[in-house]
Amino acid sequence: QAGANPVSGLGKTDNVIFYIFSFSDSNLIDEIVIKFGAERLLFGSGMPRLSPGAAMALVTYADISNAEKKMILSGNWERIHGGVR
Repeated sequence: QAGANPVSGLGKTDNVIFYIFSFSDSNLIDEIVIKFGAERLLFGSGMPRLSPGAAMALVTYADISNAEKKMILSGNWERIHGGVR
């Protein structure tokens, strides 16, 4: 739904993951990590339609630990991809 806060739906299910490029508010990363954990976020740049710089900046400047940033940028994809065979 347009204008809806995507965080509200995360508490209703365990199998929803957000791609970072869809965020326009950097505080959403902090909010999701605090409430649900970094494992619920997956880095996506939106390329080739979008420049990867904006999505990368959202993660880089998020007020979360370096370990959580690593999970979002690569660790979560490796975990998910490794489980799909």
